[in-house]
Amino acid sequence: MEEKFNDFFDFERFIRRFEPNLWIFPFLGGLILFFTLILCHIIASYSRGYVLFWLVSDVGAATPVAGYFSQALDIISILHVFSSYLRCKQIEYYIKRVIPESKNLNVNNPETIKILHQKNYQTFIYAILSGIGFNSMGNFGSFQHLGEHGIGATLMFLTIPFLFAQKYIAEKLYECDQIESRPISMTIVTYIVSIGWPLISTIFVCSLLIHSSLMNWFNQDLRLNFPNDSPAFYLYRFAIILEWLVIMSYTIMFFIITKRMKLFKHWNRIVY
Repeated sequence: MEEKFNDFFDFERFIRRFEPNLWIFPFLGGLILFFTLILCHIIASYSRGYVLFWLVSDVGAATPVAGYFSQALDIISILHVFSSYLRCKQIEYYIKRVIPESKNLNVNNPETIKILHQKNYQTFIYAILSGIGFNSMGNFGSFQHLGEHGIGATLMFLTIPFLFAQKYIAEKLYECDQIESRPISMTIVTYIVSIGWPLISTIFVCSLLIHSSLMNWFNQDLRLNFPNDSPAFYLYRFAIILEWLVIMSYTIMFFIITKRMKLFKHWNRIVY
């Protein structure tokens, strides 16, 4: 009985069961995020009889989808952290086993290898913290717990350095004998997210200042029903559209990692 219990919680044995299909974890993360956003918006809009022009957080906190939204973000945060761990192990294999065999001294040198190790470690830390952010945003709805929800959103912004670190590593892997493909899609998503969040925040601040005061951000009724006669009405709606587009781009992030993990053929050589 004790042996079966230990086998059940044997982490390496658990991972070995999915080889060589470990790419399924980031794929599920992207798939669940995409359908959660689409379905929650459709259901919340249908229950009210009109198309909602709300922030993603406000749609997720609305009835009847709040519970499903929360559970989905819990699952997504776990898949995000776990997928990042597997991706880091994949990159670690490249750094320790593949790059040292390369004749490309632009990458195969102690300084660059040290930076790659640091970036790889940093991505996992960013993944854990941003995963906590996703989890907090799902469990602390914007209607009742706006402060805690805001802390979660702040942690979620750590996906920006996460993406930049992943982009740097992928560029070096391409430079070193094209171990991986050129990170074109990853670069696009990185800049969408890194430019999108500051831009969205700036537009929201400007729209609230134009309308009246920044403190109105805590006015739930105003966020949900921004007056159409306000001079900042279209500016506020533009920010909402941008927010949905940026959050949707995280599904692409998951699928990019999926592709890179799927092309990796040496999972059986990795020690977890």
